[in-house]
Amino acid sequence: MKKLLLLSLTILLLSCGDSDSDSSNNLSINPPSWIQGVWVSEELIAIGVRSGYEFKIDDLCQVTQNSLSCNKETLTSYSDNDAFADVQEDISSDRYAIDITLQTYTTSFIFVKVDNNRIMQKGLGGQVIDIIFIRE
Repeated sequence: MKKLLLLSLTILLLSCGDSDSDSSNNLSINPPSWIQGVWVSEELIAIGVRSGYEFKIDDLCQVTQNSLSCNKETLTSYSDNDAFADVQEDISSDRYAIDITLQTYTTSFIFVKVDNNRIMQKGLGGQVIDIIFIRE
């Protein structure tokens, strides 16, 4: 009986150890070189409003006037607090798509290269966005 109790206690202790499941998956953001830099809305810049994106070598940031809101910091914060975070990218020579998931909410972006100085953000889920951004 003592051996059975000891075996049960050992199994219980081993099963309550660190979980093999990870609260986060891929946190890496890797924009292709052709899109790296600062891109602003062609329409908004014409009326004096600076809005767009900055693609860094390892981050995607939203630009509003002179401030940046970057995803890498947010992903790290979620991961550090054992919350689910994940990044999925689809990269080609003229298209960059990225899905950023925090907990259960996913933000998706699709950018298409128009030429070396212009990109277009494509709409998702039937929404028509198709905004042109120019290289700053």
